[in-house]
Amino acid sequence: MPSNSGNGINDLLTKAPMSRRVLLSRTSAAAALLAAGPVLAACGGSSSSGTSASGGGSSAAGGEVGGELDIFVWQGYDAPVPARKAWEKKEGVNVKTSYISAQQDILPKLKSPAGEGIDVSFASPFQMEVFKEAEILTPITEEEVPNLKNLFPVFNNDIYKNEEGEFLVVPFNFGWNGMVYNAEVLGDPNSWDVLMEPELTGRIGLWDDSVTTMQFAAVIHGFDPQTTTPEQFEVIKQWLTELRPQVKMFAPSLGDYMTALSNGDIDMVPNGWNATNVFVEGNREIKTKIPTEGKLHGALGWVDCMQIPYKCDNRATAAAWINQLISGDQVSVETYEGVAGGATCENVPPKLAKATRDLFPYNDLNSLFEKEAPIALEFPQESDKYVTFDETVEAYEEFKAG
Repeated sequence: MPSNSGNGINDLLTKAPMSRRVLLSRTSAAAALLAAGPVLAACGGSSSSGTSASGGGSSAAGGEVGGELDIFVWQGYDAPVPARKAWEKKEGVNVKTSYISAQQDILPKLKSPAGEGIDVSFASPFQMEVFKEAEILTPITEEEVPNLKNLFPVFNNDIYKNEEGEFLVVPFNFGWNGMVYNAEVLGDPNSWDVLMEPELTGRIGLWDDSVTTMQFAAVIHGFDPQTTTPEQFEVIKQWLTELRPQVKMFAPSLGDYMTALSNGDIDMVPNGWNATNVFVEGNREIKTKIPTEGKLHGALGWVDCMQIPYKCDNRATAAAWINQLISGDQVSVETYEGVAGGATCENVPPKLAKATRDLFPYNDLNSLFEKEAPIALEFPQESDKYVTFDETVEAYEEFKAG
């Protein structure tokens, strides 16, 4: 999910009053993901990873699977420990994980000596053009990752590919940032106009993420971040100026705003994660939605992807790991359950717990991304015609300062 702060499960675990149980289970019948042994074995089936089920050293396109696998991802995207360890033992792999603390740190690390040997890393469509220009992405074939053939059609998209039509990243998890609200106080609002209502003065929390917030502000106004003109940007800045008195807090993490919602300190998060209601514990009725009415409407869609960087030194194992994450087998299912994530392959949703599955409109993903929550790319790094990334960061800091 788009962020400039670490937003994994471990962040959330530290935030009272949400319990470990709530964060690690989707239903009352689900066992904690950190429990010893397999959790969702019944959801599995025969391996579809393109690797042998008989042990380590199995063959895959481009070499043998096994050895050390260095991954650089958000916490939670490295799979729950028991399932991952079972996969490691079967394949003769040792997964070595380092965690992303800020999305803007990915490119510098992969380009630096510290990026030597990183086999799998996170990538976002927001940054695809920057990553392409930096030439850190390598083509990924269906031979290497057979489960690419199971992607929902909406993810078989040019945004994830090079000019030759080869995947440069593998779509892994999706969702959107939209309206998160206390239904006991606000009822059932369906327009962003509610943000300026007197009852929300000093009752709004914002996820303190300049990238997401400014993209979100552009999208709900109907502007494309890559082609936002200075005149359109003035509209956005004026709207933010009007919104500022309503904002009580800028939450540094998902867990912080979830705690504030749970405590009743705030009643609305405009740029909130669509799975927030799954994680907030307490008596308050917290809901999430994409407003469809009014002059301002919609939400910011996002897709989290995996890449094999150009300095990878264990490509076959990297491909096998990515393939496993989207396969619908035990590692895959437990990972989606753990992050309340949207599965990108058509065969996976039936294997997820209902509470996780119902977070996403799998029957109409085209409408989700084309109309309700478009995936917007980043504001350009440089432009003589359109508003740049640096200009949006400066405007956000001015907005935050009041």
